[in-house]
Amino acid sequence: MHPNSDGLKRAKNRGYEIISNGIDGLMERLNLVDIVYNATSAHAHKHNSDLLTAANKTVIERDLLIKIGQMKVVWWTRRFNL
Repeated sequence: MHPNSDGLKRAKNRGYEIISNGIDGLMERLNLVDIVYNATSAHAHKHNSDLLTAANKTVIERDLLIKIGQMKVVWWTRRFNL
């Protein structure tokens, strides 16, 4: 993601914390998250998941959610107020 994109500017203006340099930026600011939705490419997927799991973060895998189906995703979202 480009650090000067319109979307990031809008999010920042609305008070959201911004990380524009991927997993490296997130690893520097792990205090911001408890649960991470891992929607990375297949190339980066395992690496990112391993880093986050080692840091004791809950990782939701995109591929798992696709396999579970819509009803389970709705339950997960409501259960954890996401």
